[in-house]
Amino acid sequence: MAHMRQRPRLMLATLALLLGSACSGSGEAPAPASADDAMAADTQLPALGLPLTGITVSGISAGGYMATQFHLAHAEWINGVAVLAAGPWRCAEGRLQQALGRCIDGDEASLDAGRLATEARGLARDGRLAPASAVAGDRVWLFRGTRDTVISAGVIRALAGFYRTYAPEADITLREDIDAVHGWPTVAFGAACEGFEPPYLTACGVDVAGTLLRALLDDLTPPEGNGTDNGLHRFDQRPFWPARSGHSLHESGWLYLPRACGDGTRACRLHVVFHGCRQSEDFIGEAFVRHTGLNAWAERNDIVVLYPQVSPSRLRPLNPQGCWDWWGYSGGDYAERSAAQTTAVAAMLTRLAEAPGGARPR
Repeated sequence: MAHMRQRPRLMLATLALLLGSACSGSGEAPAPASADDAMAADTQLPALGLPLTGITVSGISAGGYMATQFHLAHAEWINGVAVLAAGPWRCAEGRLQQALGRCIDGDEASLDAGRLATEARGLARDGRLAPASAVAGDRVWLFRGTRDTVISAGVIRALAGFYRTYAPEADITLREDIDAVHGWPTVAFGAACEGFEPPYLTACGVDVAGTLLRALLDDLTPPEGNGTDNGLHRFDQRPFWPARSGHSLHESGWLYLPRACGDGTRACRLHVVFHGCRQSEDFIGEAFVRHTGLNAWAERNDIVVLYPQVSPSRLRPLNPQGCWDWWGYSGGDYAERSAAQTTAVAAMLTRLAEAPGGARPR
């Protein structure tokens, strides 16, 4: 099918993913889970004594934008970032219309990654982002499927251009060679590889989870299984909510805790994953936290995986599709260190870094 003929229809589909009800059978966003509901958090995030250095982050689509925002905010903690199907830091510049325009369908010239990088460096000098020197040397892995009709090739290439202002070409990998739609490709779980549909995990016969982790981390051993069912734990995110309202953070998040990492004596690493729109448990249950392929690699290589979540909300903020904030619904500082969602996730990492002895997943 012709690429250009698809654009008007897919612009509407993307609008529905971000704001509308076209992708929801009921026509309304589901209500966030309550503390009394069966999906409610049942434990506190544990103190594991993990180092606040050498952390890696990844994210898809809206979560990919969030991964870059978190990287720029806390680069002193982070050694590598993987982004699937998203564009450069602060692409939307606080404007939803821009988010739904050039930030999904733009070309490299219209996105002007060099200008955005200059603005990021200015905020870093003011202490509103991590120092630019902390970003230099970090590994960057970027991906867009060749059948992706939501995010254009120009958008992911603009993100590559953004990172080239910080890091040498050797530290940046851009993959545009997998025949996949907008989603997270897996070996065998999810929709058909050509199917843009929930849970936005696509069975393409490709281990993207392992590929991105090996790009960011050295000396990884391939897994022998799929991880362990009892390694995944839901935790209460409410202690990490910021004081201000409108943050859209979910009541619960998820933690994959390898067997070797539970007592705080092993030198385990930490990876943070940001889901895309309509990929929290409100929409697809546990599919994202169980089936990206990350947990199997984590179990084999002693990597703790944090899956923070945002929830859908109809008003204040308007976020019915449960997207991470990459256009400003949580505040004008959404792409800075002080952002509501960024400070919450940073607090979760700080908790994981505390000396063992606190609450642990059951």
